[in-house]
Amino acid sequence: MSTQLKMLVSGVSYMFFTMLSRISGFVREILIARYLGIGIESDAFFAAWRIPNSFRKLLADGGISAAFVPLFVKIRTNSIIKANIFSGNVAVAFFLITCLITILVELFAPSIIYYITPGFAKNPDKMNLTVLLARIMMPYLPLISMVALLGGICNGIRIFSYFAAIQIIQNLSMILSAVIFGKLSSFVYFLSGSAIVGGFIQIAIMLFACYKNNVLPILKFNWISDIWIFFKNLIPVIISQGAMQINIFVGGIFASLTAGATSYLAYTDRIGLFATTMIGYTLGTISLPLLSKKIALNDKIGAIQIQQQCIKWAILLAIPATVAIIMLSKKIVIALYLSSKFTIFHAEIVSKMLQIYALGVPFIAINRIFNSSFFANSNTKIPMYIGIFSATLNVILNIILIKFFSFYAMIISTTVCSICESFLLWIFLKIKYGIVGVIYNNLKFMILSFCFSVLISLEAIFIVNNINYYLLPTLLLAIAIAIFSYLLLLLVFNIIKIKDIKKLTNKN
Repeated sequence: MSTQLKMLVSGVSYMFFTMLSRISGFVREILIARYLGIGIESDAFFAAWRIPNSFRKLLADGGISAAFVPLFVKIRTNSIIKANIFSGNVAVAFFLITCLITILVELFAPSIIYYITPGFAKNPDKMNLTVLLARIMMPYLPLISMVALLGGICNGIRIFSYFAAIQIIQNLSMILSAVIFGKLSSFVYFLSGSAIVGGFIQIAIMLFACYKNNVLPILKFNWISDIWIFFKNLIPVIISQGAMQINIFVGGIFASLTAGATSYLAYTDRIGLFATTMIGYTLGTISLPLLSKKIALNDKIGAIQIQQQCIKWAILLAIPATVAIIMLSKKIVIALYLSSKFTIFHAEIVSKMLQIYALGVPFIAINRIFNSSFFANSNTKIPMYIGIFSATLNVILNIILIKFFSFYAMIISTTVCSICESFLLWIFLKIKYGIVGVIYNNLKFMILSFCFSVLISLEAIFIVNNINYYLLPTLLLAIAIAIFSYLLLLLVFNIIKIKDIKKLTNKN
């Protein structure tokens, strides 16, 4: 099977389960919007939830992807037992570190909340509620860190489906909480607690996945030299991810100064993440072990081919997502969130923020692929420097733009920083590893994809405007037809080939 087809098989599998995860996430967000809406409880919940999530991205997602997976693949190439011991040592270290962080946050939650959401201090009820919810949800950190590590192990052997699907469990836990307790005045507490329940179930499933595939970590303290290499690679990743989290917290600080802005940002982010996760995270995840394997075998040409194929797919998928979100933003927001607690006024604000966010979707997607290329080469320092630059730029832009655009400045700043990151990553990849053809060879795909995207978006708008039925199912039907039309256009213009789809079908 060709490299391109292997990537297509892995990508379709991973994207399918990611799509199910995102759909369940939308159901979760619809219920949260219905029962919390925009107000004190929603602001408090999203601000508190951001704390364990930020640490998760800092240590688990970033560390596992960048520092663990390439090294795990390299060790496993020579010795399976040694790789399992290595993963066991990392598991112990990660668990102890995340438990320590959890204890510290539990103890100093009031001070932490004050500094990351200073605007909440004007409302003692909101501040106290945020502190309490943060304390409830912090134990989620060590749980999800273990899930991320076990998922990284599975990704390292190119078993992507378990980790891609695992988020569905978290969403189902919160959905059940909303269905059972949504109408209660204490719903926000049950919603926060459901995150912990989901974390325990996720660990159980990922342990089963590792056991089934004979990659269960061996908990044996044997501090082989690779452990120190891992931590050496991890430190720049933590700094880089820390810079990214600073971006998020800066946005949160400015959002806390305006009532409801924290919730507006959260609801916007949920929709935007659907596109960036489906595309960038999928391609970045499946490419990392493939690139790491090529690098371990000293196959530079093969590594470049994998990266360029990922860029091509990112273009073909991200551009239609961007165009569709911009043209359908208001209908999407209304279909998902509109309720007695989430009004048309709220929908107008979120839809405008979503349009700005959409401009950065292709760049966010490509950034994941560029970062994977660096990580596969065990180079975590360049992404670190670029991350620090991006965080600094984000703070400066927020300070400047907040005066002119209010809380929209936070989305504008994030989008501009994503675009700058893409160009910087591309330049340094070209200088450091001689990667060429990333932009010029794909110019045709960009132009055609944009033209097709406008056509299918107009088609979707026509369908929605001419079917007098409930908006959400009508919108889903329109999007499904648009996706089919887009695929047909790609086939007609020979951008993708029908023989590859037949091979994929036969393979499955």
